[in-house]
Amino acid sequence: MKYRWEIRTGDTWYAGTDANVFLSLAGDTASMKEMELNDPDSSNDWEKGDVNHGGFETTDLGDLRTGTLRQDGSNTGSDWTVDYVKVTNDEDGRVWLAGVNSELKENQPKRLVFKLTDRGQYDQILAQKKADAAKKALDDQDAEAQQEAAADERAAAEEERQYKKELERQRKQLQ
Repeated sequence: MKYRWEIRTGDTWYAGTDANVFLSLAGDTASMKEMELNDPDSSNDWEKGDVNHGGFETTDLGDLRTGTLRQDGSNTGSDWTVDYVKVTNDEDGRVWLAGVNSELKENQPKRLVFKLTDRGQYDQILAQKKADAAKKALDDQDAEAQQEAAADERAAAEEERQYKKELERQRKQLQ
């Protein structure tokens, strides 16, 4: 599955960081190991008031529940104030938001609790999958019924052939 992340650095004095930033996520079906984040569109990530973003691929996490965000304390002035972390499932449009509103100290992970803020096309995709499954089940039943009817037809034709053969044998015997 493809996901996008967005993190907003606070706009208070010394809110930004030059440290390396790491994120891990856990949903109701799977979890993702910690990964380092870098904004591909920014040469100086995590500055005061910035909104940084990026993408990643992982197994389907299901409904996102929790995660951790941390900075490793590298470089001077590493303490980092974060407003929020937002994660979007690119394949169905669901969006989760975790408010942080606090300062992250060196290697002290901040536990994130995500809330679903936008269901995207998830309900429509789920309904379509159910409809497709129901149609497949009906198609399978129809195919099975056709196979049974064909087998019954073959058996009846064989029975009729045997009957005619026996009738012909008896006719010859009578002559």
